[in-house]
Amino acid sequence: MPKFGPDGNNKLIAMKRILGFLPVALLSVGLAAQEPVVRTFYTAADIDGHGQKMAYVAILALDPDAGLSFDGSRLKVRTKAALSDQDLLTALNSTNTGVYQLGPLPVRMGVGGTMPVRMDTGDPAGDDARYAAAKAAWIVAHPDAYEQMIAPSLSPTAQPQKQH
Repeated sequence: MPKFGPDGNNKLIAMKRILGFLPVALLSVGLAAQEPVVRTFYTAADIDGHGQKMAYVAILALDPDAGLSFDGSRLKVRTKAALSDQDLLTALNSTNTGVYQLGPLPVRMGVGGTMPVRMDTGDPAGDDARYAAAKAAWIVAHPDAYEQMIAPSLSPTAQPQKQH
């Protein structure tokens, strides 16, 4: 039978404190042991030095312990903080250094100045929008190549033949 004298009350109070502290301690250990989450983002063009710096600033403002890795137009973000995909996208796109997309590469950039190629990710409207943006950016960056693409061929075989 519990003792409710001066010593009994002290033991009861101490037991309540320990039991009250236990869930907080377990939660803290669980949060500290949380596995990092890696997300991959893409832009239509390679991320230059300025874009990398701005991405670092934006992501580290959300999670100072985040890690970023750049490879051309791909950015990998590793974070232990409970951040949603949308939180990260909003932060990256607020840098005004490119339009970031989550998931598979939405547009394959052409090699050697060739036009981007539309990639199917299962989101037709989004794929069309990303392709249109990449194509417009490519046309601005390569006006001569685009002009050659749309100009009719001047070779003799391409000219219509007159019938006599």
